[in-house]
Amino acid sequence: MKPLIKTCDWEITTNCNLNCKHCIIEKKYSESSTNFCLEIIDFLKERGCKEITFTGGEPLSKKGILKIMSYSKNKGIKNYIFTNGTLINKNNIKIIKKVVQYIGFSLDGFEESTNFIRGKGAFNKTMAAIKCARDKKIPFGIYLTLNNRNMKNLKTTLKFIKDIGAHNISI
Repeated sequence: MKPLIKTCDWEITTNCNLNCKHCIIEKKYSESSTNFCLEIIDFLKERGCKEITFTGGEPLSKKGILKIMSYSKNKGIKNYIFTNGTLINKNNIKIIKKVVQYIGFSLDGFEESTNFIRGKGAFNKTMAAIKCARDKKIPFGIYLTLNNRNMKNLKTTLKFIKDIGAHNISI
């Protein structure tokens, strides 16, 4: 039988540690328990799901996210995570490497534009997370929200993103 569900983009939480100017996520919803998330993974796997992209809000702010992604991986599902990167550090990157095949980082250009959009310090925290991913040889890409503020530097931004080793850029 042909798989019913091949991939899943899962907004696993609406919680986030940032307050981005362009964000459209309603932060009023309660989130599912870890055990219910494991049941959802079983449901997806039974219907042929091969890949899950965990998004949010900020998926790393979800209680139990590493357990959920570990369970998914053990079921033979490839995990990808779309994150602002600010919660990734030298301690948790080792665990993240074990459960994900790819990290998508939000980065809106250079320091001035990223911090304007995402909040003070966001650029440096995300860049530190990118360094962690690079050091652990985890493939990563950059997701850039284009706007009037960073459009003027788009050409140099794209070169910068290529130079830091991103596998892809999504605008």
